[in-house]
Amino acid sequence: MKKKFYYFLLLFPIIDFITSIATWNNYTSIGTIIKGCLLLGSSIYILTHNKNQKETYIIFGLILIYSLIHIALIGTHTISTLIKIFYFPVLLYFFYVYQNKYINRRIYCRYFIIFSILYLLPYPFNLGHNISEIYPNKDLYLSFFYVGNEIVNIFILLIPLSIEYIKSKKSIYLIITILTIILISTILTTKTLYLALIIIIIYFIHKYKEYIIKYLKRHIKVSILLIITLISSLCILMPRVSLYKNITTSLSYYGIDTPEEVFSYDTLNHIIFSNRLSFLEDNYEEYKNSSPEEKIFGMKKIEQYVEIDIFDIFFHTGILGLISYIIIMTIVLKRIKLKNTSKFSLILLLTISNLSGHVLLSPMVTTYLSLLSGINKGAVKDEILDQESIKTHQISFND
Repeated sequence: MKKKFYYFLLLFPIIDFITSIATWNNYTSIGTIIKGCLLLGSSIYILTHNKNQKETYIIFGLILIYSLIHIALIGTHTISTLIKIFYFPVLLYFFYVYQNKYINRRIYCRYFIIFSILYLLPYPFNLGHNISEIYPNKDLYLSFFYVGNEIVNIFILLIPLSIEYIKSKKSIYLIITILTIILISTILTTKTLYLALIIIIIYFIHKYKEYIIKYLKRHIKVSILLIITLISSLCILMPRVSLYKNITTSLSYYGIDTPEEVFSYDTLNHIIFSNRLSFLEDNYEEYKNSSPEEKIFGMKKIEQYVEIDIFDIFFHTGILGLISYIIIMTIVLKRIKLKNTSKFSLILLLTISNLSGHVLLSPMVTTYLSLLSGINKGAVKDEILDQESIKTHQISFND
């Protein structure tokens, strides 16, 4: 049964792909139904199998009591939003409670392969969609996925975990993975992805700095050639990628010409946050003018998401809802105690959630993010793998 559930989890990239196609064509989303069933099943499993009943009562007690009051005061139209908000902490706790030896670091590598195929395969055949169909002033290939930020965030999650797993395998697999990442980054060109890739590179350089230094010293000529090639490639490719075009188009559109204007609040808002700070100001004005029950339990109507997750949770659930969410997440995160690359990936995604959103309120992203607590069960085994990987790297440096 547990192996069947593992294979079921492997189907989720395909389910998300089909769901995105349905969304583009205004059809009912099968992914929503399946993930709703997963949330329900996960909740039942926690309630019946968790040994720490005190935590279970606190988590589900807060969710149930708050949700009932919220629905009674604010209305039933917010039920889908409440499900999205509490989907992540419940699943994160479920995979901590759920014992399944098949859920390990390998699953993220397989997810990376599947998502890479689904994203890249339609591109040479000129199939799929471009974000310009929704936002005419932007250019970004989406394949058949619907929300660009979500597929970007999924790749950001999968890349470091895949590298961490593959690095202990044959070097050819690591080379293929890196080439695939480069190919994806030349097509899926967003500020968030590029910034995340820089952070991921810094993370791995810091983690394996001793072995990198040894390699550079032993292969100085090759190292210099690689650095020159990399810098030259960046200089040649950067003006050709969509990210560069999107930024220059935005600068021109908002009339930003001088250095002083580049470092202004308006530039930060328009270029870096894509007008999210304006959405925040608008929602805050609506919140200030809302009724007392809306301030406490969430606003009845929100015209525009801020797309900064913590603020979207606050405006949708109010003061009491945000406090409940923070308490639940604190309990769960304190319990799962992630380590190494898993911890790094979670922190990276949580940071992105407060810059460009589409993490905590996106079941498409949090489904894979919640699995981190499941693979954390193999932490001891992972440490052994890391040590074996270090030995492998050390042997290769000395060859």
